[in-house]
Amino acid sequence: MAADDGEDPGELHRRGAELVTRFETTGHPPDLELAVSLHQRAVALTGPDDENRAERLDGLGGALLTRFEQSEDPADLAAALDLLRTAVATAVAGSAAEVEALSTLGSALQAQYEYSGDLAVLQEAVAVGRRAANAMASGYPRLSTVLLDLGSALHLLFLRSNDVRDIDESIRVTTAVVEARPRPDAGRAAALSNLSAAYRVRYDRLGQRADVETGLAAAREAVAAAPAGDPYRCGYLYNLSVALRTRYDAYGVAADLDEAVTVAQQAAAAAPDGYPAMPMFLSNVAGLLMARYRRRPATADLEAAVRAAEDAVRAAPKEHLHRAGYLSNLAVMLRSRYGRLRRIDDLDESIRAGREAVDLTSRGDPARLRRLANLSVALRLRHTVGGAPADLDEALSAIAASVDGTPGDDPARLSRLAVLAATYEARYALTGRSVDRESALAAARRAADGTATDHSARARRLLAVANLVDDTSALPLLREAAGVDAASTTSRLDAAHRWARCAARTGDRQASLEGYEATVALLEQAVWPGLPFPDRIFSLEQVVGIAGDAAAAAVDNDLPGRALVLLERARGLLYAHRLATDADRSVVRAAAPELNAEMLAVRRELDETDRLGDAADDVDAVVTGRGPWDRRRHLMGRWEELVTQARTLPGLEDFLRPPSLETLITAAGDGPVVVVNVGRSRCDALIVTTAGVELLPLPRLTLTAARRVSAGYLRAARRPLRPGADSNLRAVLAWLWKTVTGPVLDHLGMVHRDGPSWPRLWWCPTGPLAVLPLHASGHWDAGALADVGVLDRVVSSYTPTVGALAHARSRSRTPGDDALLAVRAGDDLPYTGHEVARIAGRLPADRVTVLRDAGRAAVSAAMGTHGWLHYAGHSRTDLGDPGASGLELADGRLTFQEIAALRLPTARFAYLSSCETGAGSARLPDEVLHLCGAAQLAGYQRVVGTYWPVTDRAAAMVAAELYERMDTGGDLDPGLAADALHRIARRLRTVHAVTTWAAYFHAGP
Repeated sequence: MAADDGEDPGELHRRGAELVTRFETTGHPPDLELAVSLHQRAVALTGPDDENRAERLDGLGGALLTRFEQSEDPADLAAALDLLRTAVATAVAGSAAEVEALSTLGSALQAQYEYSGDLAVLQEAVAVGRRAANAMASGYPRLSTVLLDLGSALHLLFLRSNDVRDIDESIRVTTAVVEARPRPDAGRAAALSNLSAAYRVRYDRLGQRADVETGLAAAREAVAAAPAGDPYRCGYLYNLSVALRTRYDAYGVAADLDEAVTVAQQAAAAAPDGYPAMPMFLSNVAGLLMARYRRRPATADLEAAVRAAEDAVRAAPKEHLHRAGYLSNLAVMLRSRYGRLRRIDDLDESIRAGREAVDLTSRGDPARLRRLANLSVALRLRHTVGGAPADLDEALSAIAASVDGTPGDDPARLSRLAVLAATYEARYALTGRSVDRESALAAARRAADGTATDHSARARRLLAVANLVDDTSALPLLREAAGVDAASTTSRLDAAHRWARCAARTGDRQASLEGYEATVALLEQAVWPGLPFPDRIFSLEQVVGIAGDAAAAAVDNDLPGRALVLLERARGLLYAHRLATDADRSVVRAAAPELNAEMLAVRRELDETDRLGDAADDVDAVVTGRGPWDRRRHLMGRWEELVTQARTLPGLEDFLRPPSLETLITAAGDGPVVVVNVGRSRCDALIVTTAGVELLPLPRLTLTAARRVSAGYLRAARRPLRPGADSNLRAVLAWLWKTVTGPVLDHLGMVHRDGPSWPRLWWCPTGPLAVLPLHASGHWDAGALADVGVLDRVVSSYTPTVGALAHARSRSRTPGDDALLAVRAGDDLPYTGHEVARIAGRLPADRVTVLRDAGRAAVSAAMGTHGWLHYAGHSRTDLGDPGASGLELADGRLTFQEIAALRLPTARFAYLSSCETGAGSARLPDEVLHLCGAAQLAGYQRVVGTYWPVTDRAAAMVAAELYERMDTGGDLDPGLAADALHRIARRLRTVHAVTTWAAYFHAGP
């Protein structure tokens, strides 16, 4: 039938089909709109009895279906279904037109299911797809397309039916498509990507590891096979990221997770605006960022995971089939953020989203079981916070329903049993009923027993069992859990630490030491140096106290040298990493100059990211993988690769590893180093001399007492001019003398002296003692001024670790290290001007730079060209956020984090003549989180600072005398600083309160 205007419906149909094909290649929307218009005209021009009517109805239905896939306009889908059903009914039975219409109708039914979630529609899609496939002879042009759609429909049906036969058939028909298209093209790419997804879900159901590898290989090939400009490549990238995540979950290989995140971000970036699958892509990015956060707890990843999950929910229409999944995923993200930030609103919102996800999921959908389990975890967590029995009851009901509905051979049942065990354990804690404990233990054992020995979840499940049995039964479980290489570092560290403490309770000292050895070995991974500074602080807070207990376990086994090595590996982790990167690389430079050059370049960039901190890390940048945190991660990964390369060079097997005992004892070349260890079970002094490590038990010292005294001291030291502060400090100093310093000096034979030369001694206190002024300890209320304290017996210095002292001693002089930078900040401190002028006058003018009211950039730059730094002005100590502590300059604060990130090769001596520059953190006493520590991290070998606030008049007086005593006649000798400070304190104590003379300390050689 021809129209009056002479248009040919056959030609219109042909042109419309060409435009749809072109759109599928280019994704150009005008092509699709014109194609729909041409097909509509072709159908309008075709009579009801025309033999081509079925073909043209199919063409228009297919074009509308394609447009629906882009716009998700339900009117397009409804119209397509009507047209396609009519096409099938109109076509001659067995004709090519019927087969083509069946094929398109199957695709449309599948689209309707994905939009509506109606199981009957999905079952019809499978039936129609099978009918179309059976009607097509081998070699039929569209057989691959029909089989691909059928495989996809069977995949979706399996997700609803949980019937393995459905996914097996999906794999068979999709494999047939792959085999029929041996050359890389768009069709092969699509089939491979679908095949990858099918193998993945079958692995999820059956747990067969071969499916993981086969699925991943197919996903990689799909991406490689996609032609340039393929609009579906973003979907192939998505499937590849999911396949990588699946292998990561099974084996725990960090490289798989890192690649999965990157590929998922590429998928989201490659999707055009308005792409229907964008919510799925964003939800996938969220889950992967959360997985990376759980491996290495960077707040940037946590916040970005929540943002991506929120964006996914916002992008999904309320009637979207997968909205429930996105809500459940968001609920998990919010619950995890609550675990870190403790904002109760996050937990409440997690439960709200989790409930909505469950309500939106039909009872016959297997996904409902997973969402019930997620909801149960959040409810149990809120019960532990608020104690509401209703939350625990709902949690138990939800997880019981989840477990009961999960087939016995489904691997997901194991994770749900673990949740059930934890929920029963929570109820046991509430009720004390043995039946709850028995139920918890039974569920935990079933979960652990069903988990492969090398699976990443095995450690967590063994830990759950160990929670519920006696120490003797728990010990082998904890030992095994600590050794599961695929498990997260957090789980392994928890297992190793509990192994050590459990063995100690049973009296097995050797096993306890082995547990602590394993714990300490995992610490470096737990406190990954690539994390941003605040996240490293958070990680360190999770392992407080391990160092002291590990050393005590070694002492219990009569191994004081091993105790020292364990302390060195478990303390000062921020400081040790910086020392390692500053170590002498002369051997590398000689053996592999290109490697050395790249190491220096990477290290410089890492230092810059440390200096900048997290200010530039906005959440959206992390979601897309383009933030400073991503850059830092890649840099640290490259740094680790370079270190591994260096260790392959002859003689460099131990390059940048923690120092050996032989290296540590070299630190005692000029006098003993006394490491005071504070553990739960015992406290001791480890006295390091060139002869080795000697043990001195300190029976009067306990961890409980050290914590009590430390807390009282910190309260007094923050306000030393307050009435009673002086007497409180005297009491602390007397206690230190009685319990620690007096017994040590008596043991060493260091008795009262008053002559021209004094012996040196370095204090390295640990745990709560690390914030206390051991150098000033004594009975200062005794009335006499002789032989009553440390000042009367020895010149004291401090070192954060023995390795730090050995490193400082090993540094050689560099050109320019004799220049002095004097910085005055704060016009409200009148004595600072006199202080700086007197110090600057001791050196020739060409060796002195004086900066008054200078800014952060000017001071930082000048520090890099001067070996000496004298700062006179205000400082701020923030014990809640140590990284924000700093020196107050004209344009703001030069923070701890910024100072510590500097790399100053000429640095020799720093005098921070300000308040509390050596005040440490009670939260992290074993880390040098004070401004003097930052100066040491930057490279200064010797540092003088203060424990508490001092007046500017006293500060000027002490500084003037110190430099006078270091003056050798036209030059200054930093090696005299400790002795000079000692003599100043001895003089000042005769005329000043303890709060004046005891505030000052010396650190370094």
